[in-house]
Amino acid sequence: MCKTALQIARDGALREFMHHLPKFSGKGACWEWKKYRNPKGYGVICFDLMKFPVHRMSFEHFKGMIPKGMVVMHTCDNPPCFNPEHLYLGSHADNMHDMKVKGRARRKKS
Repeated sequence: MCKTALQIARDGALREFMHHLPKFSGKGACWEWKKYRNPKGYGVICFDLMKFPVHRMSFEHFKGMIPKGMVVMHTCDNPPCFNPEHLYLGSHADNMHDMKVKGRARRKKS
C-alpha cells in the first residue's frame, strides 16, 4: 500500500519529535520545545512543507488519537510544553472557558 504525502511527512515529523524527547525530567516539569515555535509560542515541526504542532504529536504518541473537533489543552498554560502529563483533551468551548477563567482571553478594545 502506498503512503500519502501527508503520511510520509507525518512519519518524518514523528522521527524528529522522537529525537527531541527529554532523556530525564523532574516529575511534573515542563518539556519545552527548543526548536521552531509559531508566533503564539507553540512548538512546531516542519517537514516536507507541512507543519505539525508538537503538543498534539506528543498527545497522540503517548495518549492516543485526538477525536475530530477536540483540541489539546495544557494544564501548565505553557505553549511550548509538550509533556504528556500536562496535556488533556477538550472542546473549543472548553479551551475558551479555560482562557477566560485563567485571565488569558484577549479583551476587546472599546
